[in-house]
Amino acid sequence: MSGPGAQVAILCGGQGTRLGPLTANLPKPLLPVGDLPFLDHLLMEVGRVGFRDILLLAHFESHRVQQFAEASAAKAMFGLNLQVNVEPQTAGTGGALHHAQGFLDNDFILMNGDTWLGLDYRALLDHRAARGAVAAISLRAVSDSDRFNVVDFDGAMITRFRRERAGAGVGYINGGVAACSREIFGYLKARGSLEDEVWPVLAEAGRLAGLPTDGYFLDIGVPEAYALAQTEIPAQHRRAGADLGGEG
Repeated sequence: MSGPGAQVAILCGGQGTRLGPLTANLPKPLLPVGDLPFLDHLLMEVGRVGFRDILLLAHFESHRVQQFAEASAAKAMFGLNLQVNVEPQTAGTGGALHHAQGFLDNDFILMNGDTWLGLDYRALLDHRAARGAVAAISLRAVSDSDRFNVVDFDGAMITRFRRERAGAGVGYINGGVAACSREIFGYLKARGSLEDEVWPVLAEAGRLAGLPTDGYFLDIGVPEAYALAQTEIPAQHRRAGADLGGEG
């Protein structure tokens, strides 16, 4: 295949409690944005740049994710190999990845299913490999980081992955996309959080790379951001010059 040539795993298992009744019975990535689920917009973007092998990591209302995988517009458009792995219990982001390890190759992209980030996926994969890191996280500089946790970054490696808000001011935040090697499975448990229990350990050990991007960033996890997505996400397709009727 052309393009990045790696698998993509997308975290779809969490419940979007901050969105209230919108996600009472619907996984956050499946919320409608325009006439498509948000997840289909993500898949169209990764399909456009060349990914074909996609694994959705599901738990909450997992049957809806399975139904989506069968009917996905992006799957039909790009010929995606779209599979679903359901974690056996509420396992957190780290646990979800742990339970999917039998389905993933030596190198893969891991994405949050509720976040859009414009970036060069190949550069992220190459940065991880060049630094000999277990993983490389996409970083986004934001001018007001009080809604997000920030990282300390030395220009190539993440030196500290914080779990506290930085307050007002410019900071680097986790953009929600990581390039991972299979070495990461040695750091995972059946239940646990990447953000709390894996990324900080890797950062302290000097094994977590970072790569900044100035691409468009939107996390749909709060009502105002979800409302913004209705116009901004279709606009991103247009700005990328994506012909959604072809492979780009």
